Amino acid sequence: MASTITGPPSAVSPAQIKLVVPQEQTAFPVQQPSVKTSPSPPQPQIKHTDIFEAVKAADEQSVRLLIERDGKDILDKRERDKYNFEFTPFLKAAQKGEVGVMSVMYASKPDVLQQTETKEGATPFIYAAGNGHVDVLKALYAKRKNLLTQTDKEGDTALHGAVLWGKSAAVFQLLEWGGGALLDITNNKLISSQQGLTPWFWAANRPEIRKIMRPYKPASGPCWMIM
Repeated sequence: MASTITGPPSAVSPAQIKLVVPQEQTAFPVQQPSVKTSPSPPQPQIKHTDIFEAVKAADEQSVRLLIERDGKDILDKRERDKYNFEFTPFLKAAQKGEVGVMSVMYASKPDVLQQTETKEGATPFIYAAGNGHVDVLKALYAKRKNLLTQTDKEGDTALHGAVLWGKSAAVFQLLEWGGGALLDITNNKLISSQQGLTPWFWAANRPEIRKIMRPYKPASGPCWMIM
């Protein structure tokens, strides 16, 4: 059988060989881990939205936030009780002995020290004394020394109030600050035809109070000391 090959196989030069190089594979970008930001701290909440309720609950945070939200004039608000006494928040705090909330209010409005109850004109210092809150007396006295001789509409001082309500610790503290001069301050009340009553007089039926007073009232006369 005749061969169909007509000639020698063609030779292919190495230069003619084209190498097929696989294309470089593009890598996918590495996904960065998501950075978790810390959640914002929760905003402080006003637990008691009424300033008087906040004071009664001794809620310093709510008192502070209410002042920030509504302004310091909120401390001039009045609340009337069943006896028709009208209190400001600061007066109510003094009556209850809430030193913490009083400090918050004073920092925003220092003239709260001069506020008076509208019916009898008692000051925060007088209310604190009449309720025996010595810690409040100390806090207020540190602000102003002349609070010792503040009077209400009837001429009563803090010592009058402390004696009248039998608050021995308050009597002692007030006398430590003001001395015997406080014992001889007369009010403008008229009782049993006697006009002008002193703390010493109020203590006539309170032997435990008189015992505290006696060292400040020597037999030779009053001992003056008000600073």
